[in-house]
Amino acid sequence: KGSTERSAASASGMPGILRVLLYGAGAALSALILFLPGKKENEILREALPITDPQREQLFLYVKKIKQKWLAYSCYGFCADGKTAVPMFVSDRIKTPVSFGLLRPRIILAKTMSGQEYRQLMYVLIHEMIHVKRRDNLIRIICAAACIVHWFNPLSWVMFRMLKMDIELSCDEKVLDLTGMENRAAYAQSLVLAAADSPYDPVLYSAFGKNACRLKRRIKEVMNMKKKKK
Repeated sequence: KGSTERSAASASGMPGILRVLLYGAGAALSALILFLPGKKENEILREALPITDPQREQLFLYVKKIKQKWLAYSCYGFCADGKTAVPMFVSDRIKTPVSFGLLRPRIILAKTMSGQEYRQLMYVLIHEMIHVKRRDNLIRIICAAACIVHWFNPLSWVMFRMLKMDIELSCDEKVLDLTGMENRAAYAQSLVLAAADSPYDPVLYSAFGKNACRLKRRIKEVMNMKKKKK
């Protein structure tokens, strides 16, 4: 009789174990889908060099030209001496600027940006500094974790996708709020110049212009933005 009861208990426990295994497998697969494609890019970003490197002097000159603007944006980590509270790096292995890191965030610029007009670089830096100030990378990771936990719910994936778009649009709006809505066309041009289409949508960092489809929508939204009433 005791053997029969144990067998019955074991049989009744199997569906529960299978559910746990299925849930764990789905969560693990979701984590791989979200984070594995960006592993190589994350390694590239960690190898970026400080912007003060002598070999990147030309790009640093563009940064120094913007220093007169820093005081106006001091609340976003810009200092009067033309430096930023967040370290700036440069890499010749990326095509679009990114804000990277959680505990020690940094802004990483593409080496190809050295030929840009300094006003375009100003927009890029302000945009990335807003990401850092708002801790957008942390928000993205928390939402990615929610997708992993609720991998079986398609709405969680849709909401995560929408959230990433809303984060970028909110930063775009704040940049224009700081610099003036009359600069919409110039800012949209900076989005185009810094564009770098990629099938991978980053989770661990915020990229200035990573996805061509979203970039088109961002440019459209930027051009339709209006000055807020005080």
